[in-house]
Amino acid sequence: KSSLLNALLNEDKAIVTPIAGTTRDLVEGWVRLKNIPLHLIDTAGIHQSDDIVERIGIDRSIQSIDSADLIILVLDASMLHDERDEQLLVLTQNKPRIIVYNKSDLAIKEYPLQISALNKDIQPLIQEIEAMFAKHLLATKQPLLHNERQIGLFRLAQNHMENAKQAIEAGYEVDIITIDLQQAYDALTGIVHGSQKASLIDEIFEKFCLGK
Repeated sequence: KSSLLNALLNEDKAIVTPIAGTTRDLVEGWVRLKNIPLHLIDTAGIHQSDDIVERIGIDRSIQSIDSADLIILVLDASMLHDERDEQLLVLTQNKPRIIVYNKSDLAIKEYPLQISALNKDIQPLIQEIEAMFAKHLLATKQPLLHNERQIGLFRLAQNHMENAKQAIEAGYEVDIITIDLQQAYDALTGIVHGSQKASLIDEIFEKFCLGK
C-alpha cells in the first residue's frame, strides 16, 4: 500500500519496508489525476495484533474505510488470498472500491487489475479511477474547479472581493466599491457560464448594487 501511495504522489511520502506493520498511522497526500483531485490516505494494514500502538492504527484504518469516498483495496498478486484478504473483501464490500493486485511482476496468475507499485507501473489503476468518475460511479462532495481558466477566474473574484471589503472598511464611496463587486461578479459568472448555477451567484450578490 505504501509503495502505491508513493507511486501515485510521485514522492517518498510513506516508509516502505518488507516488514508487515511498518505503516502504523495514517499517511496522507493530495494528487490530481486529469481533473480529479484525490485526497489519498495510506492506512495501517487491518489484522489482529497484540501491539497497542499498531491496534490504534488499525482502528483508524477502519474509521477511514467508513468515511472514504473510494476504497483502493490492495492485494498481493504473488500469493493466494488468505483469511485476512477475505476479511478485507467483506469489510469493504458495501463501499465504492477498486480491487487491485500489486506485484504484477511476481503474480502467480492473471488478475483483472494488476499493477507494480514499486516499479511505478500503476497506469491501469489510474485509468480505472478515471473511468469510475467518468461513469459517475463516484462523486466528490464539494464542487470542483475543473481547469486553469476556472481557477484563474476564482482567484480574480477573490481578489476583487478582498478589495471591496477593504474599500468598505476604509469608508469609500459606494460607486468605488461597486466596481470591484461587479468585477468579482463577472469573474464568478465566467466560471459557471451556461450553467444553472448562475442563479446562485445572483442570489449571493442581490443585496449589492452592481449596476446590472
